[in-house]
Amino acid sequence: MEDSQSLRDALRIADDVLFPAALAVDAADQVPESHLDLLAEKGFYGLVAPEDLTILDFPDYPAVRRAVEALAGGCLTTTFVWVQHHGAASAAAETENAAIRDAYLAAPASGQRRAGMAIGAAVRPGPPMLRATPANGGWLLDGYAPWVTGWG
Repeated sequence: MEDSQSLRDALRIADDVLFPAALAVDAADQVPESHLDLLAEKGFYGLVAPEDLTILDFPDYPAVRRAVEALAGGCLTTTFVWVQHHGAASAAAETENAAIRDAYLAAPASGQRRAGMAIGAAVRPGPPMLRATPANGGWLLDGYAPWVTGWG
């Protein structure tokens, strides 16, 4: 079976963009925005999106795994930040709440809006920095997160 365009894109990005910069990215305070923009441009933020919101053309799950493996082999730091995004995107894609799906899926699927993780602020010892309180239709988060993956 011939490789999909999306898999070829992942391999090219890993070899031509991520790998040559990997040591500098590992030593930097932040993943270059250009790396994340390129992944968005090629549709990789739509990895967990429904077919109508993605341009990716992976034929099966093993091809997806090969693409993620290629990206991680190019630059694990960039791939880590990119993968963190998919938890929120997946939650928006899989929710039964149509209003949340409609409001919060298209922009993350295209990479126009990016998600990260702020676990350290939620689980550190001492008084909580973040609080979640029930709100109409879900939860309201309030507080401060000093560090979010991929957000500088």
